[in-house]
Amino acid sequence: MLPSAGALLRILHRYRAEFPPAERPVAPAPALPDRVAIYRYFEQEALAGVGRFRWYERDAARLQAGAWCEAEVSRRWFLAQERQVHQQQELDRKWHLLIGNDPETVRQALAAAFEDIEAAACAVVRVKGAEVTLTVTIPPVSAAIPGDVYRQFVHGQALVALRTAFAAAPGLAAARVTVLSNDPLASFSVTRQALDQIRWHAADATDIVDAVARRKGEKLT
Repeated sequence: MLPSAGALLRILHRYRAEFPPAERPVAPAPALPDRVAIYRYFEQEALAGVGRFRWYERDAARLQAGAWCEAEVSRRWFLAQERQVHQQQELDRKWHLLIGNDPETVRQALAAAFEDIEAAACAVVRVKGAEVTLTVTIPPVSAAIPGDVYRQFVHGQALVALRTAFAAAPGLAAARVTVLSNDPLASFSVTRQALDQIRWHAADATDIVDAVARRKGEKLT
């Protein structure tokens, strides 16, 4: 079933929302070691067996605990920084696969991005070079929905899928999208550059598709 009238109106203009592009991920900075806790541990170790009134020995033990603490803080900080470097290297490896349009990496990124698309099921059919082929499956038309509104709905869902794909995979330069219900409803290809020229709040979905689509075929009535 199609969404309610109110939900449909919201979905019709979903393509006008912001679609922030993916950015190179940065490994979080490591947390500083807990110097106080570390010192307390070594202080307890150093003072074990030292009588309460053996002041000189207790002072010496605390100095030793301080030295051990500094060494342990340095060790933990070095390991934390080393882990951050390795984590960043792994993030960079995946990022380069994404912007280089590695097919499996792009598929995974788009699958995650498509999870939040309302009223449609989006899937990646193929990734070839810098072009992706998508399918968007939507509910069949209801007799209560005017044809022109349903057309806007179809084109709006296609544009949401396209903008989501281009945002999630920065290396993609073009996409082909096919919108399906019981039958294919619309099929066209578009370039990222063409969509970048759109003033999203100045035109409706069908006007945008008419302006940017290549090899468009439709069965909408």
